[in-house]
Amino acid sequence: MIEARRRLLGAALGEMERPVSVWSTLAADVDPDADLAQLLSLQPLLSVREFGGAAPEDPLLPSSRYPVYGMSLAEEDGPRGNRHAGFPTGFSLDAFVDELVALSRGQSLASPLARETIGRMRRPVAVRILTSPG
Repeated sequence: MIEARRRLLGAALGEMERPVSVWSTLAADVDPDADLAQLLSLQPLLSVREFGGAAPEDPLLPSSRYPVYGMSLAEEDGPRGNRHAGFPTGFSLDAFVDELVALSRGQSLASPLARETIGRMRRPVAVRILTSPG
């Protein structure tokens, strides 16, 4: 990780208030601790936990398997909210860090309109957003 980037991420993570767990599925050739080692080294309030099962098959990329990452407050029994297939990089890593900080501070990143719209939903909805490293 480039030192300037490391300092920026460290400053952002320094705003965490409560411990947060990053949950990961296991993929045969992926060590979630290796992917998260840089973040873990920047913030002692972060920990890694495993949630059940192997990484799911991705129907859009049938020959690929990725670990899935989620997050929760440390005292919770499983991940909540967003899931990330594969460890986020580039701008996606910034969004991941923003989620960690907001969760630890009891804040929402959703706009008031988004929270209102989500509050009216009656059934679970899965939204897939595909990004590329960048």
